[in-house]
Amino acid sequence: MGLLMRLLLLSIVALPGCTIVLSSTPCDTGTAPTTADSSDSADSGTTPAPAVQLTAGGHHTCALDTDGQVTCWGFDGGLDITAVPDTLDAPIALSAGYLFTCALPAAGDTPLCWGDNSAGQATPPGPMQGQLASGGAHACAVTDAGGATCWGRSTEGQTTPPPGVSGASSLALLASGWLFSCAQVGADEAPVCWGHDSDGQSTGTPGSALTAMALGQGFGVGVLALDGTLACWGRDTICDTLPTDPGTTWTHLVAGTDFACALDDTHTAQCWGTNENGVLDAIPTDTFASITAGPGGRHVCGILDDDSGTITCWGLDATGQSSP
Repeated sequence: MGLLMRLLLLSIVALPGCTIVLSSTPCDTGTAPTTADSSDSADSGTTPAPAVQLTAGGHHTCALDTDGQVTCWGFDGGLDITAVPDTLDAPIALSAGYLFTCALPAAGDTPLCWGDNSAGQATPPGPMQGQLASGGAHACAVTDAGGATCWGRSTEGQTTPPPGVSGASSLALLASGWLFSCAQVGADEAPVCWGHDSDGQSTGTPGSALTAMALGQGFGVGVLALDGTLACWGRDTICDTLPTDPGTTWTHLVAGTDFACALDDTHTAQCWGTNENGVLDAIPTDTFASITAGPGGRHVCGILDDDSGTITCWGLDATGQSSP
C-alpha cells in the first residue's frame, strides 16, 4: 500500500450514512434509523472453538475461545485492527478500544496490543497484572504494585489517574470509556473518575460502592452494591432511560457510544439510551452467558447461555463488526 493511501486510511473512513474521523470522535453525527434495518438484525456465528470471552471496540469485535485462540472481525482499515499477533496464546485479559485491542498474556507480562497506535494506545509502558480497560484512544491496567497506570491519548487527562488510584495496592474495579476512565479502589468505596467531564461523567459519580461498572461516551453506568439497582451518571439522554425494575439482579454491564446494556435475572439482555442504528430494537430474545459493547461502538455481541460458545451480535454492522 502506498504511503499516500495509508495516510488517507489513517485520517478518514467513509461508512454508509456518515464519515468517521479516526483520530477524533466516533461517527455520531449522521441521521440514524429509528427502527432496525437489515444490517441491524441479530447475526450468529462461531469461532474455531467455543467462545468463552468477548470484547468489542468501535467497529470490531474479538473473541477468546476454549483453545486459547483470539479471533477478531470487523473494520481493519489498513491498521491491522483484526490482525491478532501470532504470538498471542491464551491471554488472561482481553480488552478492545475504539480501533485497537490489548491482551495480557500472563500476570506480570507487558500487554500485547495491536491496531491503531496514533496516540501510543497500542504501546503499553511495561508489565501489568490482571485487569485491562481500553477506551477511545487510551488504555489503563493494574500495575505490579496494584494501582492503575494508563497510556495513549492524554488530551483530557484520561491517562493521569489520581494518586489514590495510581498508588493503590489493589483495585476492585477499573473501566475506560471515551476520553475518561474510572476505578474503584476498595469493594466498599465509591468509584473515582478522571479525564473529560463535559457531562459530569468524571465528577458526577455515585457516592457509594459498585459491584460492576461500564463507561460510554459522556456517561457511566454501574450496579450499586447497596441494593443491586442500576446507577448512571453523565449524559441525561442515557441516564433518563435507565431501567428501574425493582428486585432485578443485573450482571454483565456494558456500554457503547450512546447506550448501555445488562443481563437481567433471566440472562436476557436489556438495553437503554438512544436508538442509533437500531441497537435497542434488534435485541434478540436469546439468553446469554455474557455480553460486550465498546467505546465508540454501536453494536453488542453476546455468548449464548447454552454451552455452545455461539456468538450473537446486533446493532451497527457497516464493517462486519456484528457478523462473527
